Amino acid sequence: MTFADIDLDAIEADVVALTNWTFEEVERTLTLPRYGSLSAAWQRHPPVSILLAARYGYKPPAPKGKVGELTTEQFNELCSIFGVDSNAIRKRT
Repeated sequence: MTFADIDLDAIEADVVALTNWTFEEVERTLTLPRYGSLSAAWQRHPPVSILLAARYGYKPPAPKGKVGELTTEQFNELCSIFGVDSNAIRKRT
């Protein structure tokens, strides 16, 4: 899996759905390490919506294909959020 394979919008939407936070709150406060901590907590103590889905056998529909790649602007914005030089990353790939 590469960084481009990570669907950050889906992660953000999951956090919004499971916490009742707004997208703005998630964008302002959630870091990848914090998401990792939330994910670990949800593994230990699954949210009720996940338990109910499992209890009643809900299966999400099959994905309809890969979501598009990040645009250059999105990539640069993501790098700036994490304080990473996007040009340095491009040189390594």
